[in-house]
Amino acid sequence: MSVGQKIALIFVLLTTVTLAVLWVSIYFNLSSLLKNQTDSLGNAIASQSAYSAAELLLADDVLSLSVIASKLAEDESVDFALFFNSKGELLAASPSTPQHKRKLATFKNRIRHDQSNYYVEPIIFQNLIVGYAQVSLNDNAISKTFNNTLLGMTIATLSSLILAIILATIVGRNITKPLKQLMEATDRISNGDFETQIPRRTNDEIGVLIQHFNSMAVGLKEREQIKTTFSQYVSPNIANNILANLGQSRLPSKYVNASVLFVDIAGFTSMCEHMSPQQVEHLLNDYYELILKASRLYDGTVDKYIGDGAMILFGAPEDDPDHSFHSVCCALLLLKLVKQLNSERSRYNSPVIQFKLGIHCGEMLAGAIGSKGHLQYTVVGNAVNIASRLCNAASAGDLIISDSVQNEVIKSDAQHSNGKLLLEAPKLLSLKGKSHPVQTFVVKSVSAKYQALIDKQAKALQKGVSNFDPIK
Repeated sequence: MSVGQKIALIFVLLTTVTLAVLWVSIYFNLSSLLKNQTDSLGNAIASQSAYSAAELLLADDVLSLSVIASKLAEDESVDFALFFNSKGELLAASPSTPQHKRKLATFKNRIRHDQSNYYVEPIIFQNLIVGYAQVSLNDNAISKTFNNTLLGMTIATLSSLILAIILATIVGRNITKPLKQLMEATDRISNGDFETQIPRRTNDEIGVLIQHFNSMAVGLKEREQIKTTFSQYVSPNIANNILANLGQSRLPSKYVNASVLFVDIAGFTSMCEHMSPQQVEHLLNDYYELILKASRLYDGTVDKYIGDGAMILFGAPEDDPDHSFHSVCCALLLLKLVKQLNSERSRYNSPVIQFKLGIHCGEMLAGAIGSKGHLQYTVVGNAVNIASRLCNAASAGDLIISDSVQNEVIKSDAQHSNGKLLLEAPKLLSLKGKSHPVQTFVVKSVSAKYQALIDKQAKALQKGVSNFDPIK
């Protein structure tokens, strides 16, 4: 049952109860009033008859008494009239008086009998009771008046009830219409339509509610615009975490087991000597777009773009049990996409580039790093430094991973421990700043099942590559 129907039902029930109480009250009051008026009329007729009959009774003028009784009985409200002497003996009666009722009613019996009301008044002459005048009033006129009044009351009550139902329906609709608009607008906002606004037509509480709703919608629109703009400068995952913790001065730091992929453009410095700043910008944006698309396919987060390279996180800020394997797949997809984009750029004699990639995994500290005036979500630790050194040691077009990455891949999926990664022979590399050499592998490919998926993803992203617009 809708709110409008509930309001209408309550309104109708209250109106019904009120009308019922009013109807019953009027019914009993009217009954009492009509009875009192009948008693007053009966007593008045009996008293007047007794006064008129006093001298006639002393004169023993029975004929005149009979005429008076007959005249009284001609009234439609009077059944019959009787006159008695002081001994209660009948002297005169109206012709319509039944034989069994031609007797004096005692004062004790002045009550209603057989739908008739008896009224007796003593006939007094010089302070002596010389006889009695008795009239009987019927209920016909009273019942007719009462029934007509009752019918009018019933019609008025039912009319009021029908009017109340109509008014309740109208009021319910007027209340529920803006509520329905609010509900529909809420649904649209929940579906992402932050342009939703409801016209305000009243100045009551509902109008104020609509005004506040419109203000809220504007606020949500601005928040979404901020979120969208924010996501262009930081990863959506990081943006969501920051917006979800606005009450905190900074995101909480925590140690995570994650993988870091560093991407660098081989020979970029010498290449820039022969390019304009606009060409450099366009070149970087083309390849950075590939990095963003590839990382999102494998739940990676672009931590930052570092000049001509990028740092991508896997397993932070969102947990990922397959972070190492996902980082390898992302790197291989990047190499595939770069090959496709280079082919497209070569058709326009535009500069092409080669990526160098390095991956390492391990424990690192993830959180907001920096001062109160400027914070940046990132990861720090020895694992990050090793990944950067592996990238520097890689040749153009190569992906180097550490033995930690290989072991993490094996641990995450023991079923493919012997063939999930296709690697070249291991090599020990002495990295700058590290006292001990690190065992590394050059990744040639992944198993056929996963390589087919990477090839499929590269073709799906080919549309973006084919839209290459060279700047010469």
